[in-house]
Amino acid sequence: MKSLVIAFVFGVAAFGMSGDDLPPMPAKCVASAAAAPSLSQTWLDTMTTYWQRVLKLDDWEVRAHFVTFGDLPEDAMGASSRIVELRVLSIELLLPSEYCKASVKFKTVEKKGAVIVRDLEDTIVHELVHLRLREIAKSAQSDLEEVTVNRITTALLDARYALTQPPAGWDGR
Repeated sequence: MKSLVIAFVFGVAAFGMSGDDLPPMPAKCVASAAAAPSLSQTWLDTMTTYWQRVLKLDDWEVRAHFVTFGDLPEDAMGASSRIVELRVLSIELLLPSEYCKASVKFKTVEKKGAVIVRDLEDTIVHELVHLRLREIAKSAQSDLEEVTVNRITTALLDARYALTQPPAGWDGR
């Protein structure tokens, strides 16, 4: 646990922004923040556990949590950090109430409602796939690539044929 906290603090410090450095919320974003989907830590845990099982990453401890826009890398709406020796992955996801800030910064159309929920799920899957593919990138063993491809293939086919059921109480939001 101590290592994870140090890794997260290091990750935030590396981006060079503290809460005092953040610009004020743009006026147009105040109403958007109030109307943003309200998602709980339980929702995050359920969604993360579901995709962790689908991608066959049960040998990792994966934690997801919401962070402010200023806590993420400059060009991202989500990020992850890992402690390989402990097999721990921490996924940082943009708070739904801060999506308007991202749209202002990136000059994009603002995401709202169910689109934000889908985007958060996409980010969770994206970071978990990075973790799965990391095995290939860090290894010179050709057998490891085959094992990884097999795991991803099995995971995708399990998802396609519903062999991996969502956790009880999961409603897709």
